[in-house]
Amino acid sequence: FGQTRARDVDADGVQAFLEKLEKEDYAASSINKYRTILCSAFNFAIRRGKYDRNPVSAVPQRKEPPGRDRYLSAEDFRKLIGECKADDALHAFVWIAATTGARKGEILPRKWTEVELEGSAPHMYVPRSKNGRPKRIPLVEESINALRHLPSYRVDDYVFPADKSNVRYQGKQLHLWD
Repeated sequence: FGQTRARDVDADGVQAFLEKLEKEDYAASSINKYRTILCSAFNFAIRRGKYDRNPVSAVPQRKEPPGRDRYLSAEDFRKLIGECKADDALHAFVWIAATTGARKGEILPRKWTEVELEGSAPHMYVPRSKNGRPKRIPLVEESINALRHLPSYRVDDYVFPADKSNVRYQGKQLHLWD
C-alpha cells in the first residue's frame, strides 16, 4: 500500500492489491493468505478501538482449486520403510502413520499404558483427538512388530520418549515432538 495511511485503506484498495497479486501469478490460496493477514490486522485494530470497520471484509476470498491427494505407490512405500529401518522410532512412527492416518500429535505423546499390542484388537488409545473426542486406532501387524522393537518397549513410560541427552531437549515434554 506504499505510503497510504491505514485509515485511507478501503475495500477498493484491498481489491486492487489482491488483483495485482493475481497478475503476478500468485495462486488463489496465496492471495487468500494475504487477504487473511490484512483482515486480521484490521480486526486487531478494531478490537483495540482504533477502527470501527474492516475494509477487507467487503472483499471476497478467491475460489481455490480442489486440493490434491497424493498416495505413495507400493514401491515408494517399500523404499521409505527401508530407509527408516536404521532408526527404530522413525520406523515405528512411519508404519503407524501410514497404516492408520493418525496425526503426529496423536502418535508421539502416547504412553505404553495407552497401547494394546496383545489380544484380538491391537490398538493405540488417544484420549483426546483433534476434535476433542477419544479414539482407538487399530494397529496392523507391521506396526505392532515395529513397536515391539522400540528401545522404550517395557522400559519407558512413553512409546516415543524424548532424548534427554539431546542438547535441544529442554525438559518440557517427556515424549518426542519432532
